[in-house]
Amino acid sequence: MVVRNKNKFSFKQFSIVQEKSAMKVGIDSVLFGAWINVNNANRILDIGTGTGLLSLMLAQRSDAIIDAVEIDEGAASEASVNVAASPWSEQIEVYQTDFVQYTLLCEHQYDLIISNPPYFENSLEAATEERTRARHSSSLSFEDLICCVEKLLTIDGRLALILPVNEAERIIAIAKKYQLHLNQLVKVKPNSRKAVNRYLMEFSRTDIDIKEEEITIYGDQKSGYSAFFEQLTKSYYLFL
Repeated sequence: MVVRNKNKFSFKQFSIVQEKSAMKVGIDSVLFGAWINVNNANRILDIGTGTGLLSLMLAQRSDAIIDAVEIDEGAASEASVNVAASPWSEQIEVYQTDFVQYTLLCEHQYDLIISNPPYFENSLEAATEERTRARHSSSLSFEDLICCVEKLLTIDGRLALILPVNEAERIIAIAKKYQLHLNQLVKVKPNSRKAVNRYLMEFSRTDIDIKEEEITIYGDQKSGYSAFFEQLTKSYYLFL
């Protein structure tokens, strides 16, 4: 069985302390982290790292140098704790800063940039300031995100994102303005009876035919998850 409680989530090779972080470990983030392609990525940037989950997931599968940026002080502190307690403490560096400021001061580029970005641009704000920053794009608009990514991405670099459908369609259009083209699209459904509610996306500077597929998270497996989800996440979840 999976070992988890409100303030800690344990995976096979690392654990996430999440007492201070507004956004806890969720199935979307685990799916996204397991899906991201780390091939040929020597330097990775994780925008809005939160607890450091995605950075740790990618460090488990690669030797890349990973820079993790987080604006919230409490979340950045916990990300640093989680990284320090992991086998990859020398591989990941956490920066508590605004991403736009980070971009202005950054002296190198990245082969892979990832983000599970804030996405409620026009909805009611969350109950706490921390959760508002984590879920709303009031501090980092999609336009700012893509503009900064374009500056930091290498010529052959890739951008990976996860977003709800409506927000994903909006960021695809913004990315195109900055000559970042959608190359891969995975449409995610909770199960076969539900509508698509998330897009996994990979962008690059190369305009090619989009590789598109549709997957489900839950299915008829013993664990309750689909065969695809089990295969993708079995290196992380304790119960798979």
